[in-house]
Amino acid sequence: MRLLNATTFEFEEFLGPCPAYAILSHRWQDDEVSLQDMNGDRATGKSGYSKIDMCCREAIKHDLQFTWIDTCCIDKASSAELTEAINSMYRWYQDARVCFVYLSDVEESEVDAQDLDALNTSQFGHKLIAPSVVKFYNSEWKFLGSKQTLIDLIPAITGIHHKMLEGGADPESFSVAQRMSWVSKRTTTRTEDIAYSLLGIFGVNMPMLYGEGERAFTRLREEIMKHSNDHSLFARTIKKEGYRGLLAKSPASFQHSHDIIPSINKLSEVPYSVTNFGLSITLAFMPWAMDTYFVALDCERDDIYDSRIGIYLRLLPERNQSLDGMDLKTFELSNFPLIHLRQTTEVLSRNVWDDRERFLKLKVGDRGTAGRIWYESADKSRYMVIKLGFDDGFNPGDRLTGMCETVQLVAVSISKEVVGGQRMWVVDIQHVV
Repeated sequence: MRLLNATTFEFEEFLGPCPAYAILSHRWQDDEVSLQDMNGDRATGKSGYSKIDMCCREAIKHDLQFTWIDTCCIDKASSAELTEAINSMYRWYQDARVCFVYLSDVEESEVDAQDLDALNTSQFGHKLIAPSVVKFYNSEWKFLGSKQTLIDLIPAITGIHHKMLEGGADPESFSVAQRMSWVSKRTTTRTEDIAYSLLGIFGVNMPMLYGEGERAFTRLREEIMKHSNDHSLFARTIKKEGYRGLLAKSPASFQHSHDIIPSINKLSEVPYSVTNFGLSITLAFMPWAMDTYFVALDCERDDIYDSRIGIYLRLLPERNQSLDGMDLKTFELSNFPLIHLRQTTEVLSRNVWDDRERFLKLKVGDRGTAGRIWYESADKSRYMVIKLGFDDGFNPGDRLTGMCETVQLVAVSISKEVVGGQRMWVVDIQHVV
Protein backbone atom coordinates (compact mmCIF):
# COMPACT_ATOMS: atom_id res chain seq x y z
CA MET A 1 0.00 0.00 0.00
CA ARG A 2 1.36 3.43 -0.96
CA LEU A 3 0.83 6.15 1.68
CA LEU A 4 1.58 9.85 1.55
CA ASN A 5 3.67 11.25 4.40
CA ALA A 6 1.63 14.16 5.77
CA THR A 7 4.75 16.08 6.78
CA THR A 8 7.25 15.51 3.95
CA PHE A 9 4.69 14.95 1.14
CA GLU A 10 6.75 11.95 0.07
CA PHE A 11 5.31 8.54 -0.73
CA GLU A 12 6.19 5.47 1.29
CA GLU A 13 5.21 1.92 0.36
CA PHE A 14 4.29 -0.84 2.82
CA LEU A 15 4.07 -4.49 1.80
CA GLY A 16 3.03 -5.74 5.24
CA PRO A 17 1.16 -4.04 8.09
CA CYS A 18 0.71 -0.30 7.58
CA PRO A 19 1.06 2.48 10.14
CA ALA A 20 -2.07 4.36 11.22
CA TYR A 21 -3.34 6.61 8.45
CA ALA A 22 -6.19 8.95 7.50
CA ILE A 23 -8.11 8.45 4.27
CA LEU A 24 -9.88 11.05 2.11
CA SER A 25 -13.35 10.72 0.56
CA HIS A 26 -14.18 13.42 -1.96
CA ARG A 27 -15.81 14.16 -5.29
CA TRP A 28 -13.42 13.98 -8.21
CA GLN A 29 -13.18 17.23 -10.16
CA ASP A 30 -11.15 18.62 -13.03
CA ASP A 31 -7.41 19.20 -12.59
CA GLU A 32 -6.83 16.53 -9.94
CA VAL A 33 -3.26 15.71 -8.86
CA SER A 34 -1.88 12.35 -9.99
CA LEU A 35 0.98 10.21 -8.68
CA GLN A 36 3.17 11.45 -11.52
CA ASP A 37 2.33 15.08 -10.65
CA MET A 38 3.36 14.52 -7.03
CA ASN A 39 6.65 12.92 -8.10
CA GLY A 40 7.32 15.83 -10.46
CA ASP A 41 6.96 19.59 -10.09
CA ARG A 42 3.39 20.08 -11.34
CA ALA A 43 1.37 19.17 -8.25
CA THR A 44 1.28 22.57 -6.53
CA GLY A 45 0.04 24.28 -9.69
CA LYS A 46 -3.12 22.18 -9.90
CA SER A 47 -6.44 23.07 -8.24
CA GLY A 48 -6.70 19.60 -6.72
CA TYR A 49 -3.56 20.13 -4.64
CA SER A 50 -5.30 22.23 -2.00
CA LYS A 51 -7.42 19.34 -0.68
CA ILE A 52 -4.32 17.13 -0.51
CA ASP A 53 -2.60 19.82 1.52
CA MET A 54 -5.61 20.29 3.83
CA CYS A 55 -6.10 16.53 4.24
CA CYS A 56 -2.47 16.23 5.41
CA ARG A 57 -2.91 19.15 7.80
CA GLU A 58 -6.04 17.55 9.26
CA ALA A 59 -4.25 14.20 9.60
CA ILE A 60 -1.48 15.85 11.63
CA LYS A 61 -4.14 17.38 13.91
CA HIS A 62 -5.34 13.83 14.55
CA ASP A 63 -1.75 12.72 15.38
CA LEU A 64 -1.50 10.73 12.16
CA GLN A 65 1.68 10.74 10.07
CA PHE A 66 0.23 9.26 6.87
CA THR A 67 -2.72 9.75 4.53
CA TRP A 68 -4.18 7.87 1.60
CA ILE A 69 -5.83 9.81 -1.24
CA ASP A 70 -7.11 8.01 -4.31
CA THR A 71 -6.13 10.73 -6.79
CA CYS A 72 -2.40 10.54 -6.09
CA CYS A 73 -1.70 7.29 -4.19
CA ILE A 74 -2.54 4.96 -7.10
CA ASP A 75 -0.49 4.66 -10.28
CA LYS A 76 -3.38 4.67 -12.74
CA ALA A 77 -0.98 4.03 -15.60
CA SER A 78 -0.61 0.48 -14.25
CA SER A 79 -3.68 -1.67 -14.86
CA ALA A 80 -2.42 -4.26 -12.38
CA GLU A 81 -2.05 -1.67 -9.62
CA LEU A 82 -5.44 -0.15 -10.43
CA THR A 83 -7.09 -3.58 -10.23
CA GLU A 84 -5.41 -4.32 -6.91
CA ALA A 85 -6.44 -0.94 -5.51
CA ILE A 86 -10.11 -1.30 -6.46
CA ASN A 87 -10.30 -4.83 -5.10
CA SER A 88 -8.61 -3.68 -1.86
CA MET A 89 -10.50 -0.39 -1.51
CA TYR A 90 -13.06 -1.54 1.04
CA ARG A 91 -10.35 -3.00 3.31
CA TRP A 92 -8.24 0.15 3.02
CA TYR A 93 -11.17 2.31 4.13
CA GLN A 94 -12.01 -0.19 6.86
CA ASP A 95 -8.43 -0.11 8.21
CA ALA A 96 -8.15 3.71 8.20
CA ARG A 97 -8.01 5.39 11.59
CA VAL A 98 -10.33 8.13 10.31
CA CYS A 99 -12.03 9.03 7.03
CA PHE A 100 -12.29 12.72 6.10
CA VAL A 101 -15.31 13.41 3.85
CA TYR A 102 -14.67 16.64 1.97
CA LEU A 103 -17.87 18.27 0.64
CA SER A 104 -16.42 20.77 -1.83
CA ASP A 105 -19.80 22.25 -2.78
CA VAL A 106 -21.03 22.81 0.79
CA GLU A 107 -20.34 26.29 2.12
CA GLU A 108 -22.61 26.23 5.18
CA SER A 109 -21.26 25.59 8.64
CA GLU A 110 -23.91 22.93 9.32
CA VAL A 111 -24.69 19.89 7.20
CA ASP A 112 -28.30 19.25 6.16
CA ALA A 113 -30.27 16.69 4.18
CA GLN A 114 -29.54 18.37 0.85
CA ASP A 115 -25.79 18.19 1.47
CA LEU A 116 -25.96 14.49 2.29
CA ASP A 117 -28.20 13.85 -0.70
CA ALA A 118 -25.42 15.25 -2.89
CA LEU A 119 -22.99 13.02 -1.03
CA ASN A 120 -25.19 10.01 -1.73
CA THR A 121 -24.91 10.47 -5.49
CA SER A 122 -21.20 11.23 -5.57
CA GLN A 123 -19.51 9.02 -2.98
CA PHE A 124 -19.02 5.27 -2.79
CA GLY A 125 -21.23 3.57 -0.21
CA HIS A 126 -18.22 1.88 1.39
CA LYS A 127 -16.72 5.27 2.28
CA LEU A 128 -19.53 5.76 4.78
CA ILE A 129 -19.76 2.12 5.84
CA ALA A 130 -16.25 0.72 6.10
CA PRO A 131 -14.41 3.28 8.31
CA SER A 132 -15.25 3.25 12.01
CA VAL A 133 -14.72 7.02 12.25
CA VAL A 134 -16.04 9.34 9.51
CA LYS A 135 -15.85 13.14 9.75
CA PHE A 136 -17.47 15.64 7.38
CA TYR A 137 -15.95 18.97 6.28
CA ASN A 138 -17.28 21.83 4.15
CA SER A 139 -15.52 23.58 1.26
CA GLU A 140 -13.43 25.61 3.75
CA TRP A 141 -12.49 22.48 5.71
CA LYS A 142 -14.69 23.45 8.63
CA PHE A 143 -15.86 20.45 10.65
CA LEU A 144 -19.57 19.71 10.09
CA GLY A 145 -20.11 16.56 12.12
CA SER A 146 -19.28 12.88 12.30
CA LYS A 147 -20.98 9.65 11.30
CA GLN A 148 -22.00 9.25 14.93
CA THR A 149 -23.49 12.74 15.35
CA LEU A 150 -25.38 12.44 12.03
CA ILE A 151 -26.55 8.89 12.65
CA ASP A 152 -30.23 9.86 12.30
CA LEU A 153 -29.79 11.91 9.13
CA ILE A 154 -27.53 9.63 7.07
CA PRO A 155 -29.88 6.58 6.93
CA ALA A 156 -32.83 8.78 5.92
CA ILE A 157 -30.89 10.13 2.93
CA THR A 158 -28.70 7.23 1.86
CA GLY A 159 -30.85 4.25 2.89
CA ILE A 160 -27.88 2.69 4.70
CA HIS A 161 -29.06 0.75 7.74
CA HIS A 162 -28.22 2.47 11.02
CA LYS A 163 -26.69 -0.75 12.40
CA MET A 164 -24.18 -0.67 9.59
CA LEU A 165 -23.29 2.93 10.40
CA GLU A 166 -23.00 2.29 14.12
CA GLY A 167 -20.10 -0.09 13.48
CA GLY A 168 -19.49 -3.72 14.25
CA ALA A 169 -22.03 -5.05 11.72
CA ASP A 170 -20.90 -7.29 8.89
CA PRO A 171 -22.20 -6.32 5.41
CA GLU A 172 -22.92 -10.02 4.86
CA SER A 173 -25.61 -9.79 7.54
CA PHE A 174 -27.68 -7.60 5.19
CA SER A 175 -29.51 -8.86 2.10
CA VAL A 176 -28.26 -8.36 -1.43
CA ALA A 177 -31.13 -5.94 -2.12
CA GLN A 178 -30.34 -3.87 0.97
CA ARG A 179 -26.69 -3.51 0.03
CA MET A 180 -27.59 -2.65 -3.55
CA SER A 181 -29.95 0.07 -2.30
CA TRP A 182 -27.09 1.77 -0.40
CA VAL A 183 -25.55 2.88 -3.72
CA SER A 184 -28.76 3.00 -5.80
CA LYS A 185 -28.53 6.78 -6.27
CA ARG A 186 -24.86 6.82 -7.11
CA THR A 187 -23.72 8.27 -10.42
CA THR A 188 -20.27 7.85 -11.94
CA THR A 189 -18.40 9.24 -14.91
CA ARG A 190 -17.56 5.73 -16.03
CA THR A 191 -20.32 3.13 -16.05
CA GLU A 192 -18.03 0.36 -14.82
CA ASP A 193 -17.21 2.17 -11.55
CA ILE A 194 -20.73 1.57 -10.23
CA ALA A 195 -20.05 -2.18 -10.21
CA TYR A 196 -16.44 -1.88 -9.06
CA SER A 197 -17.47 0.20 -6.04
CA LEU A 198 -19.54 -2.73 -4.74
CA LEU A 199 -16.79 -5.35 -4.65
CA GLY A 200 -15.92 -4.79 -0.99
CA ILE A 201 -19.53 -4.54 0.17
CA PHE A 202 -20.24 -7.97 -1.33
CA GLY A 203 -16.85 -9.47 -0.48
CA VAL A 204 -16.01 -10.47 -4.06
CA ASN A 205 -13.06 -9.86 -6.35
CA MET A 206 -12.88 -9.53 -10.11
CA PRO A 207 -10.52 -7.94 -12.67
CA MET A 208 -11.10 -4.40 -13.93
CA LEU A 209 -12.02 -4.18 -17.62
CA TYR A 210 -12.69 -0.54 -18.45
CA GLY A 211 -14.62 -0.32 -21.68
CA GLU A 212 -16.98 -3.19 -20.86
CA GLY A 213 -19.78 -0.81 -19.78
CA GLU A 214 -22.83 -2.51 -18.20
CA ARG A 215 -21.11 -5.87 -18.56
CA ALA A 216 -19.20 -4.98 -15.36
CA PHE A 217 -22.43 -5.16 -13.33
CA THR A 218 -23.34 -8.42 -15.05
CA ARG A 219 -20.03 -9.93 -13.93
CA LEU A 220 -20.62 -8.60 -10.41
CA ARG A 221 -24.04 -10.32 -10.31
CA GLU A 222 -22.47 -13.58 -11.41
CA GLU A 223 -19.84 -13.34 -8.68
CA ILE A 224 -22.53 -12.64 -6.08
CA MET A 225 -24.55 -15.67 -7.24
CA LYS A 226 -21.50 -17.89 -6.79
CA HIS A 227 -21.50 -17.15 -3.07
CA SER A 228 -25.16 -16.44 -2.26
CA ASN A 229 -28.61 -17.97 -2.64
CA ASP A 230 -30.36 -14.74 -1.63
CA HIS A 231 -33.54 -14.22 -3.71
CA SER A 232 -33.53 -10.48 -2.94
CA LEU A 233 -31.11 -10.16 -5.88
CA PHE A 234 -34.28 -10.41 -8.02
CA ALA A 235 -36.36 -8.01 -5.88
CA ARG A 236 -35.89 -4.92 -8.04
CA THR A 237 -38.17 -2.40 -9.73
CA ILE A 238 -37.67 -1.26 -13.32
CA LYS A 239 -39.82 1.35 -15.03
CA LYS A 240 -38.34 0.77 -18.49
CA GLU A 241 -40.77 -0.52 -21.11
CA GLY A 242 -40.14 -3.67 -23.14
CA TYR A 243 -38.29 -6.84 -22.23
CA ARG A 244 -36.16 -6.31 -19.14
CA GLY A 245 -35.07 -9.74 -18.01
CA LEU A 246 -35.17 -11.17 -14.50
CA LEU A 247 -31.94 -9.52 -13.33
CA ALA A 248 -31.34 -5.82 -12.75
CA LYS A 249 -28.79 -3.98 -14.89
CA SER A 250 -27.65 -1.54 -12.20
CA PRO A 251 -28.08 -0.78 -8.48
CA ALA A 252 -30.56 1.97 -9.44
CA SER A 253 -33.25 -0.72 -9.72
CA PHE A 254 -32.94 -1.36 -5.96
CA GLN A 255 -33.73 2.17 -4.79
CA HIS A 256 -36.93 0.98 -3.08
CA SER A 257 -35.54 -2.33 -1.79
CA HIS A 258 -33.81 -1.09 1.36
CA ASP A 259 -36.17 -3.07 3.64
CA ILE A 260 -36.21 -6.40 1.80
CA ILE A 261 -34.70 -9.31 3.72
CA PRO A 262 -34.48 -13.09 3.15
CA SER A 263 -37.51 -15.09 4.33
CA ILE A 264 -37.06 -17.45 7.26
CA ASN A 265 -39.44 -20.02 5.78
CA LYS A 266 -38.19 -21.03 2.34
CA LEU A 267 -40.41 -22.09 -0.53
CA SER A 268 -37.44 -23.26 -2.58
CA GLU A 269 -34.45 -25.13 -1.18
CA VAL A 270 -32.78 -25.55 -4.59
CA PRO A 271 -29.85 -23.13 -5.08
CA TYR A 272 -29.81 -21.08 -8.27
CA SER A 273 -26.85 -20.91 -10.63
CA VAL A 274 -25.64 -19.39 -13.89
CA THR A 275 -25.21 -21.85 -16.74
CA ASN A 276 -24.20 -21.46 -20.39
CA PHE A 277 -27.96 -21.27 -21.13
CA GLY A 278 -28.54 -18.49 -18.58
CA LEU A 279 -29.98 -18.49 -15.08
CA SER A 280 -31.16 -21.82 -13.65
CA ILE A 281 -33.57 -21.30 -10.75
CA THR A 282 -36.50 -23.13 -9.12
CA LEU A 283 -39.34 -20.91 -7.89
CA ALA A 284 -42.88 -21.34 -6.62
CA PHE A 285 -45.35 -19.79 -9.09
CA MET A 286 -48.97 -19.60 -10.14
CA PRO A 287 -50.60 -18.64 -13.47
CA TRP A 288 -51.61 -14.99 -13.48
CA ALA A 289 -52.49 -14.03 -17.06
CA MET A 290 -51.87 -15.19 -20.59
CA ASP A 291 -48.29 -16.56 -20.52
CA THR A 292 -47.71 -14.54 -17.35
CA TYR A 293 -46.89 -16.10 -14.00
CA PHE A 294 -46.74 -14.71 -10.50
CA VAL A 295 -43.54 -15.92 -8.84
CA ALA A 296 -42.93 -15.96 -5.09
CA LEU A 297 -39.39 -15.11 -3.99
CA ASP A 298 -37.88 -16.24 -0.72
CA CYS A 299 -37.65 -12.70 0.65
CA GLU A 300 -39.98 -10.29 2.44
CA ARG A 301 -40.42 -6.77 3.81
CA ASP A 302 -38.57 -6.28 7.07
CA ASP A 303 -41.49 -4.54 8.80
CA ILE A 304 -44.29 -6.80 7.53
CA TYR A 305 -44.49 -10.10 9.43
CA ASP A 306 -44.73 -13.24 7.30
CA SER A 307 -44.98 -11.24 4.09
CA ARG A 308 -43.64 -12.38 0.73
CA ILE A 309 -42.20 -10.56 -2.26
CA GLY A 310 -43.38 -11.57 -5.72
CA ILE A 311 -42.62 -10.64 -9.31
CA TYR A 312 -44.36 -11.27 -12.61
CA LEU A 313 -42.65 -13.37 -15.26
CA ARG A 314 -43.85 -13.51 -18.83
CA LEU A 315 -42.98 -16.01 -21.55
CA LEU A 316 -41.33 -14.36 -24.51
CA PRO A 317 -43.07 -14.86 -27.88
CA GLU A 318 -39.94 -15.98 -29.73
CA ARG A 319 -38.89 -19.55 -30.29
CA ASN A 320 -36.79 -21.12 -27.50
CA GLN A 321 -38.65 -18.86 -25.12
CA SER A 322 -37.20 -17.60 -21.88
CA LEU A 323 -38.84 -15.70 -19.04
CA ASP A 324 -38.90 -11.92 -18.99
CA GLY A 325 -38.97 -10.32 -15.54
CA MET A 326 -41.51 -7.65 -14.73
CA ASP A 327 -41.72 -5.23 -11.83
CA LEU A 328 -41.55 -6.15 -8.18
CA LYS A 329 -45.08 -6.53 -6.77
CA THR A 330 -46.99 -7.64 -3.71
CA PHE A 331 -49.42 -10.53 -3.57
CA GLU A 332 -52.52 -8.33 -3.45
CA LEU A 333 -52.11 -6.81 -6.93
CA SER A 334 -54.11 -8.10 -9.90
CA ASN A 335 -53.43 -8.51 -13.60
CA PHE A 336 -55.46 -8.94 -16.78
CA PRO A 337 -55.50 -11.59 -19.53
CA LEU A 338 -55.70 -10.19 -23.05
CA ILE A 339 -58.17 -11.15 -25.77
CA HIS A 340 -57.90 -9.87 -29.33
CA LEU A 341 -61.18 -9.55 -31.27
CA ARG A 342 -60.61 -10.00 -34.98
CA GLN A 343 -64.08 -9.29 -36.32
CA THR A 344 -64.82 -6.22 -38.47
CA THR A 345 -68.06 -5.11 -36.86
CA GLU A 346 -68.44 -2.16 -34.49
CA VAL A 347 -67.66 -2.89 -30.84
CA LEU A 348 -69.43 -1.27 -27.89
CA SER A 349 -67.54 -1.99 -24.66
CA ARG A 350 -67.77 -0.98 -21.01
CA ASN A 351 -64.02 -1.54 -20.85
CA VAL A 352 -61.37 0.69 -22.41
CA TRP A 353 -61.52 -0.11 -26.12
CA ASP A 354 -59.33 0.90 -29.06
CA ASP A 355 -61.04 -0.02 -32.33
CA ARG A 356 -57.67 -0.12 -34.12
CA GLU A 357 -55.83 -2.43 -31.68
CA ARG A 358 -59.00 -4.37 -30.72
CA PHE A 359 -57.75 -5.68 -27.35
CA LEU A 360 -60.25 -6.67 -24.66
CA LYS A 361 -58.91 -6.91 -21.09
CA LEU A 362 -60.78 -9.18 -18.70
CA LYS A 363 -60.15 -8.76 -14.98
CA VAL A 364 -58.91 -11.85 -13.19
CA GLY A 365 -61.37 -13.53 -10.83
CA ASP A 366 -60.68 -15.67 -7.75
CA ARG A 367 -61.49 -18.95 -9.51
CA GLY A 368 -61.20 -18.07 -13.16
CA THR A 369 -62.04 -15.34 -15.61
CA ALA A 370 -65.14 -14.71 -17.68
CA GLY A 371 -66.47 -12.05 -20.00
CA ARG A 372 -69.41 -11.46 -22.34
CA ILE A 373 -69.57 -10.10 -25.88
CA TRP A 374 -72.94 -9.01 -27.30
CA TYR A 375 -73.21 -9.52 -31.05
CA GLU A 376 -75.86 -7.71 -33.11
CA SER A 377 -76.94 -8.50 -36.65
CA ALA A 378 -76.29 -5.89 -39.30
CA ASP A 379 -79.96 -4.80 -39.33
CA LYS A 380 -79.95 -4.75 -35.48
CA SER A 381 -82.98 -7.05 -35.43
CA ARG A 382 -81.23 -9.96 -33.75
CA TYR A 383 -78.47 -10.43 -31.24
CA MET A 384 -76.57 -13.11 -29.33
CA VAL A 385 -74.35 -13.27 -26.26
CA ILE A 386 -70.89 -14.79 -26.55
CA LYS A 387 -69.51 -15.82 -23.17
CA LEU A 388 -65.74 -16.21 -22.91
CA GLY A 389 -64.66 -18.32 -19.92
CA PHE A 390 -61.14 -19.18 -18.70
CA ASP A 391 -60.01 -21.42 -15.87
CA ASP A 392 -57.37 -20.44 -13.31
CA GLY A 393 -54.70 -21.60 -15.78
CA PHE A 394 -56.13 -19.21 -18.41
CA ASN A 395 -57.31 -21.99 -20.69
CA PRO A 396 -60.67 -21.38 -22.41
CA GLY A 397 -63.63 -23.41 -21.20
CA ASP A 398 -67.12 -23.43 -22.75
CA ARG A 399 -66.89 -20.50 -25.08
CA LEU A 400 -70.24 -20.13 -26.81
CA THR A 401 -73.53 -20.17 -24.89
CA GLY A 402 -76.73 -18.17 -25.09
CA MET A 403 -78.49 -17.14 -28.31
CA CYS A 404 -81.48 -14.94 -29.06
CA GLU A 405 -84.24 -16.91 -30.76
CA THR A 406 -82.88 -20.00 -32.48
CA VAL A 407 -80.88 -18.40 -35.25
CA GLN A 408 -77.12 -18.99 -35.42
CA LEU A 409 -75.69 -15.57 -36.30
CA VAL A 410 -71.96 -16.24 -36.21
CA ALA A 411 -69.21 -18.85 -36.18
CA VAL A 412 -66.68 -18.38 -33.40
CA SER A 413 -63.17 -19.80 -33.18
CA ILE A 414 -60.52 -19.19 -30.51
CA SER A 415 -56.80 -19.72 -30.99
CA LYS A 416 -53.59 -18.79 -29.17
CA GLU A 417 -51.47 -16.43 -31.29
CA VAL A 418 -48.88 -13.66 -31.02
CA VAL A 419 -50.32 -10.20 -31.67
CA GLY A 420 -48.16 -7.10 -31.43
CA GLY A 421 -45.33 -9.12 -29.95
CA GLN A 422 -47.52 -10.46 -27.11
CA ARG A 423 -49.11 -13.90 -26.82
CA MET A 424 -52.90 -13.90 -26.27
CA TRP A 425 -56.17 -15.61 -27.20
CA VAL A 426 -57.50 -14.47 -30.59
CA VAL A 427 -61.27 -14.61 -31.11
CA ASP A 428 -62.50 -14.84 -34.73
CA ILE A 429 -66.19 -13.97 -35.20
CA GLN A 430 -67.53 -14.67 -38.68
CA HIS A 431 -71.06 -13.77 -39.76
CA VAL A 432 -73.09 -16.76 -40.92
CA VAL A 433 -75.29 -16.00 -43.90
